[in-house]
Amino acid sequence: MSEPGKRDMPETSTEVWTLSEQVDGRLRPVSYELLAWGKHIAGKLPEAPLCSVVLGSKVARSDIQELILRGADKVYLAEAPALEHFLVEPHAAVLERMLRDRRPNIMIAGATSVGRTLMPYLAVRLTTGLTADCTGLDIDRETGNLIQTRPAIGGNVLATIITARHRPQMATVRPHSMKPPVRAAGRHGEVIEIEPPEELLASRVERLGFRALERDEGNIADAEKVVSGGRGLKRADNFVLVRDLARKLGAAVGASRDAVDRGW
Repeated sequence: MSEPGKRDMPETSTEVWTLSEQVDGRLRPVSYELLAWGKHIAGKLPEAPLCSVVLGSKVARSDIQELILRGADKVYLAEAPALEHFLVEPHAAVLERMLRDRRPNIMIAGATSVGRTLMPYLAVRLTTGLTADCTGLDIDRETGNLIQTRPAIGGNVLATIITARHRPQMATVRPHSMKPPVRAAGRHGEVIEIEPPEELLASRVERLGFRALERDEGNIADAEKVVSGGRGLKRADNFVLVRDLARKLGAAVGASRDAVDRGW
């Protein structure tokens, strides 16, 4: 939670926001999964529109429509060449401006590399609370506050956290913790296009390029199945067992930290 005495965001709206993620103009699966969490939360609040935020460049309009078909009442779409690839400074600056202008009640994102980078940055800028890696979200029926549940002390206990005095209430949830909502053919929603001001798009970091892994073994963040190995394999040559099993199961390949540090 924020430091005592810092001012809350005034006149909070009832909107519940989810953060969509895109790569090369296509939305990642976590974008749709978050709508399930959003529907679960918004359905317990009075007149709480479910909104999804998309930052990018030339994002596929079919994917934007898919957000609406899967439950979004509004899609806030901010596009600019500087937002094509994720860089925390321009993404945070644009999203901060949107949050201050629209003042949603709740904002949730995936506990992905993007969400884990962007959300803490925003929480500090907005002087609000953030609960990371949640496994459960709910609404307190008496106060309407967001109940955020996450593992603590090495997963031995579950902590319940509430941001009672500051807005927006912010949380990240683990990917694959919810299935995407079923598509509702013919469902209608509003797409609100936002042109980010040029002064918000500057970054001290320059993206020079992208180098793919030599061996494409799938992205474990998007994978439904993962075969993982660790130090018990004894040596790097034995990691072929993990790769062969993953290939036969249609799974991604994972590894313990020790196996990664050893270069296996």
